[in-house]
This record gives sequence, structure tokens and C-alpha cells, in this order.
Amino acid sequence: IIERGICVDLGATKINKTNWSILCHAPGVRWIAVDPNANNLEYLGNWAYKASLRTVDRGLSRTGGSQTLYLTSVDSGSSLLEPVVSESNKHRTDADYFITYRELSIETMTLAALLEEEQAEWPIAVKLDTQGSEFDILEGMTPDQWERTVCVELEATLMAEPYYSNMAKFHDVLKEMEQKGFELMRLKPIPGSLPAVASDFESTGALVECDAVFFRRYDQLIEANQDSRLFAIALYASYQLWGDALALTRVAMKHASGTVLSELESLAHILSPEA
Repeated sequence: IIERGICVDLGATKINKTNWSILCHAPGVRWIAVDPNANNLEYLGNWAYKASLRTVDRGLSRTGGSQTLYLTSVDSGSSLLEPVVSESNKHRTDADYFITYRELSIETMTLAALLEEEQAEWPIAVKLDTQGSEFDILEGMTPDQWERTVCVELEATLMAEPYYSNMAKFHDVLKEMEQKGFELMRLKPIPGSLPAVASDFESTGALVECDAVFFRRYDQLIEANQDSRLFAIALYASYQLWGDALALTRVAMKHASGTVLSELESLAHILSPEA
């Protein structure tokens, strides 16, 4: 029943590893996979989903234009932010993965420019895994694009001295997202694996980063258009936020008719406590 929706996957994750896999089955969804390394997008060559697909092998940045990409020895550590290892975190750092890097000049575009090439009125969801530049990239959206954004999933550092220079810290991201009308709905703290100790001991490393999921505040979704409500219901389901999905389904039912209303009624019946 999703008629319109744009999913932007920056640092494109394989579909079976993302919470959004349910959305790939919706013909009304436009799936945009972005990674500056074209090799990382090859897995999308056998796209067999109902959502339409667009691949973009360019980097994204806040301002666009020429930027320096810091290529680490393992590709997943590469970033537009320069890697930095402080004295505080040197003992928690895998040198083979992180410290050795080379610089590469690349052309980037803004998230605003990427979205301007898509449908102007469609609701938006953005997932970012760009090694520290996540919120900086988000800040490249226009006010109208922020208004249409329903959900944002990103990584943010929990470290006092992050592994990348000028990396946004989680508490700053939380403050900014709340000011933009979003609420935190999911938070997964991620500990590091170093320093290593003998295998006889169970050990948990210091917290390094977190995966955070933000949704447009519920009071704003109630007042949003029907496309945004339906998109949000599917995204709630993606994160097993079934109670919020049920509440918003009941709101959406008041504005639906025909097949859409029938599907929403079925969903509400399944999710209702008395079912």
C-alpha cells in the first residue's frame, strides 16, 4: 500500500543486513544505493525486488565538490574525515585496519542534489554508514527535504576522543535531531573489541559508537500527508515498533478508502491487543 517513498542507503548495506528489507518489496518505493566505491554496489546487479533501484557511485558531502577521501587499508574504514588515533585510544586501535591510510581526491555531491533528481513530494528515509561524516552529510539537505524526511538511521561516536577528526558525537546529533522535529526510537551501543586479552576471559571493550534510529515526531506524523503516514507505518514495522505502527495505522484509516483502507483494517486487527 506504499504508493510513494524514497529510501537512501549511504554506504550501501547488503539488503539482507538492513532493517529496511521489507521496503524493497513495495513497488512504490525508490531505493537509492550510494557508495563511492563502485565495487561495493556490484551485489545489486541481480536486483529482484519490486522497488525501483538507482545506484550512485559517488561520495556525498555537506557542500559537494572536490573532497579528500582517506582510504584505510580495510575499505570499510575509509572516510571523508581524517583518521586520528589519540594517546587515550591507541591501545584500542587495530593498526592494520585503521592507522595506515592514503589520500584520494574525489568529486562529491550533496544529499540535497541527489534528492533533487528524485520525486519532489515523496517522503524520505535515509540510512548512513559513512565513518564519521553522517550528520555532516545530512546537513546538506534543504529545509523542504528535512520536512519530508520520516526516518534517519545513522552511526555516531560515543568516544570522548573519536577515531576521526571533527566527528559528530552522539549527544550533539541527538540535540540537533530533536531540534529538527525528530525523536530517538532505537539505540544500539557498540563496544570495541580491543585491547585483546586471553581467551579464558570474557571481556567487553569500551563503547565506541552506536546505531541510532530517529523518526519524525509522532505528533508531526499525525499532521503529515497520507504518503508519509503509510511510509512511516512500514518503517515502524521494520524496527518492530509495532505499537507505534498500530497507533499510526488507526490515524491513517481515517483518511483511507478502497484497498488501502482494507489493508490498514487488516493490519490494525492483527496488531490490536484483543486480536
